[in-house]
Amino acid sequence: MKKALLAFKKAEIGIVQLKETLGNDLYNVQNYKPETVYAKDVIFLIEKFLSKGIPLESVLDWVNVIWFTDLYQYASSEEESIASVMTFLEMLDEPDAEFSKEDYEKMIESLNT
Repeated sequence: MKKALLAFKKAEIGIVQLKETLGNDLYNVQNYKPETVYAKDVIFLIEKFLSKGIPLESVLDWVNVIWFTDLYQYASSEEESIASVMTFLEMLDEPDAEFSKEDYEKMIESLNT
């Protein structure tokens, strides 16, 4: 289970593979220790998306699983900056939400400070 959580956090597997390991209901997984998400993990995701290493749908799956399930927790010292960027990333599924490369660079800068 830990291996699957880590692989998903690193965008090595998608939501389908995560569900194959943990079950379809990611909101009610039993007997697990939450994986910690650091600012560097969010930066990695953004950079992978910008380089076209993963599609937008994978970014949205990642954000929704990380943010809305109890499978992951933010590193306490980086919680505020991660949460602020996740708020923007979560809006990517809205029809009028579009971010420029500069917007993503600002998100990365925010996570680095």
